Amino acid sequence: YSLDSKTVVRAGYGLGYAQFNREGGENLLVYNLPAIVNTNIVQGPQFAASGISLRVIDRSGAPIEVSGYPNEFKQVVLNLVSNSRDAILERRLKSRPAGQGAGLDDNDEITLSIAGRDNKVVIEVRDNGWGIPPEIAGRVFEPYFTTKPEGKGTGIGLYMSRLIIEESMQGHLDFRSGPDGTVFTIELNGA
Repeated sequence: YSLDSKTVVRAGYGLGYAQFNREGGENLLVYNLPAIVNTNIVQGPQFAASGISLRVIDRSGAPIEVSGYPNEFKQVVLNLVSNSRDAILERRLKSRPAGQGAGLDDNDEITLSIAGRDNKVVIEVRDNGWGIPPEIAGRVFEPYFTTKPEGKGTGIGLYMSRLIIEESMQGHLDFRSGPDGTVFTIELNGA
């Protein structure tokens, strides 16, 4: 990577990104992608109190194997899901009248879907936040770019996510966004 975990930690952003460093650690593996997502990604205390529904839809119909680093892949999906959660929480806060907190909305949902076709794997993380404004859409994968308040975001999550998917896993990470939410799409080659 052009930005390694040591650089991130030295810069004061030691927020789990050290796991991206493979020195003496994780080996390249072939693994069952839906099993990784279902067992390790979607269980999280950050959703218990938020009132945001997190749905996993496995459209693959069969085990899908990919080649890569499972822990790195988990970090990517967790980052995308966490960003979706933050977008929904921000929408809640901004859509309430002044003086009212960020109330719960029964329609708040993040959908993580997995599909396999033609030896390709497509993973989508979809939220119903307000979307990414067009004026910043071109910058979201830049290192240290963040829209979050100081102390809430480092600006390296999407940058590192793209590096992992595109350099470590020879895949592609992109997004589309509008006023009804954002969809991040990961495309990988099957093993």
